Amino acid sequence: MIINGTKNPEQILREYFEREAAARRRAADDEKRRRRNDGAGGGVGAGAGNPPPPPPPPTGTVASPTIDHLILRDLRCVDADGTVFEQYPELHLAR
Repeated sequence: MIINGTKNPEQILREYFEREAAARRRAADDEKRRRRNDGAGGGVGAGAGNPPPPPPPPTGTVASPTIDHLILRDLRCVDADGTVFEQYPELHLAR
């Protein structure tokens, strides 16, 4: 996620949580589809009756949830020219 100076921290976190919720909804929809199709391939042979592999872990997450706060790592605020005007190696935000 790129912070370009036009969003405040609340907007950034809202966008992050909306993306996470959308990813969870997609995963739930995919799981429902898999469950509906599980009975179609039964029988004898390789892979018959085996459950589908778990979905891959999400990549590129910038916030790691902990007990009572979020830790945002490697944040850079960049202006339109591409110049970094603020940089934080780690930022702790209360939930």
